[in-house]
Amino acid sequence: MNEVVKVFKNKDFGEVRSMIINNEPWFVGKDVAEVLAYKEPHKAISRHVDEDDGMKHPIIDNLGRVQEVIVINESGLYALILSSKLSKAKQFKRWITKEVLPTLRKTGSYSIDRKEPSLSEIIRFLRFIKDIMKSQNCSDRSIAVTVKNICQQFQIQLPEEFLKLTDLEERFLQFLYTDEFAYQMTSGDAVQVFLGRKINEISEETYQRLKNIYYETALKEGWSE
Repeated sequence: MNEVVKVFKNKDFGEVRSMIINNEPWFVGKDVAEVLAYKEPHKAISRHVDEDDGMKHPIIDNLGRVQEVIVINESGLYALILSSKLSKAKQFKRWITKEVLPTLRKTGSYSIDRKEPSLSEIIRFLRFIKDIMKSQNCSDRSIAVTVKNICQQFQIQLPEEFLKLTDLEERFLQFLYTDEFAYQMTSGDAVQVFLGRKINEISEETYQRLKNIYYETALKEGWSE
């Protein structure tokens, strides 16, 4: 254990401990849950944060003692923010994204130099997003906005005639499940080809990146679980 624990302080939110683990930012889950006014931080983390987005990790407290705490990554952080009823949850998110993460990038080893995802990774995640948002009773409009934002992030150019459809949202959702979409994605006509990656490749790193886009879009659009 050689990660340096950085304590970020804010007059409105108190303190949040963070660290870089394997070149990624992690946060002490209890700190985040308390800031977001969860009455039972441990239960909140168990309920809202995926297992892959949290883990037990030893840190050194102010008295020099080694303690094991639950830390969460960016996806886990966004999940707690999105599920919080706190009126200042969005302000907290802005503080994290505008101040905390940039500071970690400058002073820690946190890097955003990542490989581009394969086409199949994006297709798989788009379908996953549709299913999970449908299960949460999100509107077709909300789902379409999310998927379009993801496509834009990875420079996916939807067919010109598709963009002109009047019933965009519903057609888009139907389009996701067609072989035509898979063909368009791999043909080179509807997407900038990502060189050097296998079509059937899937990576945890890309999954986390895509999931972060989903959470940030949900926060921006004001959705709640």
